[in-house]
Amino acid sequence: MKIEYRKKLSSGFLNLEEITYKTSDDKIIKREIVHRGDAVTALVYDTKKCQFIFVRQFRPGANCDLTEIVAGTMDVEEESPENCMKREIMEEIGYEVDKIEQIFSGFSSPGSLTEKMYIFYAEVSEKTEEGGGIGDENLQIIEISEKALDEHFFSDLKTIVAIQWYKKRKAYRSMLQK
Repeated sequence: MKIEYRKKLSSGFLNLEEITYKTSDDKIIKREIVHRGDAVTALVYDTKKCQFIFVRQFRPGANCDLTEIVAGTMDVEEESPENCMKREIMEEIGYEVDKIEQIFSGFSSPGSLTEKMYIFYAEVSEKTEEGGGIGDENLQIIEISEKALDEHFFSDLKTIVAIQWYKKRKAYRSMLQK
C-alpha cells in the first residue's frame, strides 16, 4: 500500500486528514485519519490502602462520565512513555510512583486513529499533591478494592484490558505458589 495524497481537513484538539492510497490490486481508497498523538495509561494500585485508584470524568465521545484508569497524552517533546505516565499519575491523582511496569502497547482503533497507547501497571503509596487533573480535566478520584473490581461495570476498553491483565497475572502467580 502506498499513500498517494494527503489533505488536512481540520486541526484543533484532534487533527483530521483525508488520505488517498492505492491497494496492491491498484484500487484507489479514500479514508479519514484522526491524528491525536500517542497516549499513556496505567492501572494504579495503592499498596498502603490496598485500593485501585481510578478517575471519573466526562468523555464527549461516549457522551457520559466514565470510570477509567489514569491516562494522558504524550505531549511533552522527547518524554518517554514511562516518565509521561509518572507525570500523569501525579497530575491526575497526586501520587509519587513507587513501581511501574509497561504491560502492553498497541493501537486502539488503527483503521482511523494514529494514536499508540502504552498501558502500565503502577504501584503507589504516598499522596503528595491534590490531583484532580490540570486545566479543564475536572477529574473525580475513585478508589476501588480488588474485590469490588468484579462488581463494577467498566465500559472503557483500556481499563478493561488493564484489569484483565491484572487478574491473569494474579491467577498465574497463585498457580506458581501451589
